[in-house]
Amino acid sequence: MKNYKKLTNAFSKIVNPDWRDKIEVELGDSKQPDKFYPQFKLKRVGGFRKKHIPWNKGITGYSTSWKGRKMSEESKEKMRQKKLGIKLSEEHKKKISDALKGRMPKNLYLLDNSGANSHWWKGGITSKNEMARKSKEYKLWRWSVFERDNFTCQKCNSRSKKGNRVELHPHHIKNFAQYPELRFAIDNGITFCKKCHNKFHKKYGSEHNNKKQLKEFLCQQ
Repeated sequence: MKNYKKLTNAFSKIVNPDWRDKIEVELGDSKQPDKFYPQFKLKRVGGFRKKHIPWNKGITGYSTSWKGRKMSEESKEKMRQKKLGIKLSEEHKKKISDALKGRMPKNLYLLDNSGANSHWWKGGITSKNEMARKSKEYKLWRWSVFERDNFTCQKCNSRSKKGNRVELHPHHIKNFAQYPELRFAIDNGITFCKKCHNKFHKKYGSEHNNKKQLKEFLCQQ
């Protein structure tokens, strides 16, 4: 009976004092929640108070009432007139200059920036072989060889198809660097998978390749 006290002819349970009851809340405030958690009692989780709801939770995009509208010519003119006569200090100009250093100008696509005019130009260090391998002719030759061989490795018969992505390589029967006149000849190409292609060049090297080496490699078990 220690948790109960007698009131007239009935017993009433003694309620333990709660620290929430000690907080002064404005009377008649219907917006006040049933459970009030003061800041000094709540634990912080990841930089936020526990039970804190971010303002952008569930919002997929941020939009304003001005989105999609266009500024009128009258407003543009007012803004222009307001800026007239304003001169930037030398210190301000230097700060802007330092902030923009190293950035690509927005109108760069309008300029002729190919070859030596490009800011990436390093004096023509790209080899002719590399340029040829990146050309449209090489890509067309590569696809033609794959199509002729039905996208199948001619050594192990592994085929590139849906669900079985085999990396295919077009192999030059007479090697690429020493026979430039045969680089884009379809008869000078054969389809290998990556594994078989590496095996061939590991055994025969990457120079002075010929049809005899290819026949020998294909006949091996």
